[in-house]
Amino acid sequence: MLLIEVSKRMSYQIRSEDTLARMGGDEFVLLLPDLGFSADDVAIKAENIAEKIKQALLKPYDLSGNDFSVTASLGVGIFPDDGQDSEELLRHSDIAMYQSKKRGRNCITFYSESMQQTINNREMMKSLLSKAIQTEQLETWFQVKVDQQGKIVGAEVLARWHDLQQGWISPDSFIPLAEQNGLIISLGQWLIRHITQTIARWDQHNLFQQLKHLSINVSPEQFYEPELIDSLIIMGNLFKQYSLQLIIEITEGVLLHNTEDVIQSMALLKANDIMVSIDDFGTGYSSMSYLKRLEPGEIKIDRSFISNIENDKDNQVIVESILSMAEHFGMTVVAEGVETEQERAFLQQKNCQLYQGYLYSRPLPEDDFIVFLQKFRNH
Repeated sequence: MLLIEVSKRMSYQIRSEDTLARMGGDEFVLLLPDLGFSADDVAIKAENIAEKIKQALLKPYDLSGNDFSVTASLGVGIFPDDGQDSEELLRHSDIAMYQSKKRGRNCITFYSESMQQTINNREMMKSLLSKAIQTEQLETWFQVKVDQQGKIVGAEVLARWHDLQQGWISPDSFIPLAEQNGLIISLGQWLIRHITQTIARWDQHNLFQQLKHLSINVSPEQFYEPELIDSLIIMGNLFKQYSLQLIIEITEGVLLHNTEDVIQSMALLKANDIMVSIDDFGTGYSSMSYLKRLEPGEIKIDRSFISNIENDKDNQVIVESILSMAEHFGMTVVAEGVETEQERAFLQQKNCQLYQGYLYSRPLPEDDFIVFLQKFRNH
């Protein structure tokens, strides 16, 4: 009965292309194909799946009315580094599993020392990030958005992390780490709480004469959290007191799962005067039917389409199509990553409404951002 329940729980955690087998006794083998092209990427994805399996198996079992608890020791081998054929790969994975048992059981061990070091480094970074969120080590930075006349109309809020030992850690590193390890929820809560406190300070500097909106990023993992929508509505109501609009930026990945729930959540936000923006538009799973049903108020053209656009005919066609579609749906368009006057001139000629990028300002810490706005207003 226990083995059957274990099999079910493991099956729920894997993809359709994966293969799960019971080799005998209480030993199972899982084959995970197509995890990536780099060894580090494969190791990280394998570790994520192994961790989900481990956590699933830890939950109590009800067997004929009796509660049981078990732990699992997992060993991981990666082809071709840890074995050139199935026999060698299985043997080395088995050795890694027994290393997990020696380490005290209920853990994950890689046969390759270098891969294990990669995972250890990620665990260390995860621990540091968790501590940083709890101890308020993160910072909020801001990057302006301007209109066609070059007037500042809003800003995007960005999380930045400076660790005392590691220095500045790129958001390209810690945001995916937070998403993969469940920390993105607490990170989002920190950001909402911090912005709420920031707004009160900004009123003293008369910044709301210039800023009409602030946008924050919400990951798919956050968007599916029931409590998030309530927090955003409370935050949006606070913004209204300062004649400020809250914009929520989500990626197209949010649209792939629980579509009906997403539609309801977006309708609820819209009913409370919170605008939804589709970030990095064109790089994910764009769909005309999604846009028609979801009716976002804004889309942001990904910077990959903006760079050197005056000389790239293909990107010109893509951007022109997005602008035409957005006009049809009545949506505002923001061009991300505008760095040159030539890029701005092309976009303005095509009637893009808003611009964001180094041509206007890099992301700035709060104090520098306030000074930047004040200088901009004075000149």
